Amino acid sequence: MGVFSPWLYYINPAIFPIVNSANNEFHSWLEIQNKSYGEYILIYEKIKTELKCDDLGIIDAFVRDFVADSSIVAAQKLVIKLKEKFTRIWRCADSDSWNELKDKDLLTFSWLNSNIDYKKIEIKGAGKNSIEPWVNELKNGDLIFIMGKNNYNGICFACSEYNFSGPVIRFSSNDQKPAIMSDQII
Repeated sequence: MGVFSPWLYYINPAIFPIVNSANNEFHSWLEIQNKSYGEYILIYEKIKTELKCDDLGIIDAFVRDFVADSSIVAAQKLVIKLKEKFTRIWRCADSDSWNELKDKDLLTFSWLNSNIDYKKIEIKGAGKNSIEPWVNELKNGDLIFIMGKNNYNGICFACSEYNFSGPVIRFSSNDQKPAIMSDQII
């Protein structure tokens, strides 16, 4: 693969990713190592779709930076590239409910109350700085990173905006919160 994938890339860079030993650390991070070249083509197609990037060269450049730099520097470069591509990137705290959020394709956070239509009130108190932008600025298609207290849990795209009569998420504690729909959290 390390020999023929660059040749295939040069023939058609929109279809064929470069897959060689320089990609091993990135593939390990994605948990996609030891695949056939056909499987890598499909995986990179999904990566292109998720990032809305048709250029495998940009992805390859990121992969090489990912390997060459420390993870902090690589993450900083990724943030710069993401900010160039997406006008709005959000951080959503998992509110200690990651296990319940990850399979529901819905996002919320603990300060929200399903009995309050936040678009019709002046938001005050704890959580104002989080609730106000979530309710009034978050748009369909925005990129969202889901974070725990000290860790990254996932990334997704918003598939809806806040709507009082929209979806709610029910937790095992029978607590329910207003939510936005998201695509599959990865």
